[in-house]
Amino acid sequence: MYRSKASVTSRLVHRLLKDIIQATYGTYEPQVDRERMLRFWLEFHGKEIKSKHAGYASDVSCISVYNFSRPGAAVLLACINAAAHHVDFVMRNETANDKAFFTVYHALLLEAFRMQLLTPEKVMAIHDVKDLERLEKHFGALETWEFETRAYQPDVVLLKCRATLEKKDFLKKAKYQFSTFEKVWIKEVKRDRVQMEKDYLKRFFKEQDMLEVPIHDLSFYVVYYISVRNGRIHREQLKDMGYQYEAYDLGRYTWNKQLVASKWLEEKEKLVMMKGLKIRITVK
Repeated sequence: MYRSKASVTSRLVHRLLKDIIQATYGTYEPQVDRERMLRFWLEFHGKEIKSKHAGYASDVSCISVYNFSRPGAAVLLACINAAAHHVDFVMRNETANDKAFFTVYHALLLEAFRMQLLTPEKVMAIHDVKDLERLEKHFGALETWEFETRAYQPDVVLLKCRATLEKKDFLKKAKYQFSTFEKVWIKEVKRDRVQMEKDYLKRFFKEQDMLEVPIHDLSFYVVYYISVRNGRIHREQLKDMGYQYEAYDLGRYTWNKQLVASKWLEEKEKLVMMKGLKIRITVK
């Protein structure tokens, strides 16, 4: 049986996608297809790949997501695109980048705009959206789309806290869950209880280790482990950049560093200037 590599983070996005699909196709017939639309896996992968930001495997109903160096809005858009392929496949037992698919994609994206999970401005600010031109060809420029907004869970906030293992019992006691993907502790909190939660956390953690995120404003705080081979001749430069030799159990003869994923593209520009390096990204 196929099993998803789920985490607190992926389960949250999985729920958002299901809510978008339910709001868009909640009256779709037959009912069996409507239920199938809500049955899919979601996997997050700590990889940076050029070919795609997300993919859909119809044989196992699985959405795979990559490239978490991109902004949260870009990641969510890639998820919605892949979810559209899933819904399209349920409808006609196939999916392709044709008008039928873009009709589904348009409907889901419009619903995400209504729920204020995305905005046309955020989508237009994403520079590598390959399907945007074809989407606008069928349905007009994004800024001309008409929709009425409604707040998505406006009274819910995500509190995220970075903590060392020796302090995990304080967070478990307060019902926080550890995201193996983001390496943070996460809890959904009612907005009117946020200050109470922060006051509790301040007893054990520094304020800079806490982050308050509106549930509709998706962001990811993924930590990449950068592992570099063939770094001998560049070792002084790598040291200056914060790399440590054979650190983090990433293998012998490697120079390694922890890095927030959003900083990866900037880091990559520096590394590619050093000839001969073999670079690998992992999420532990």
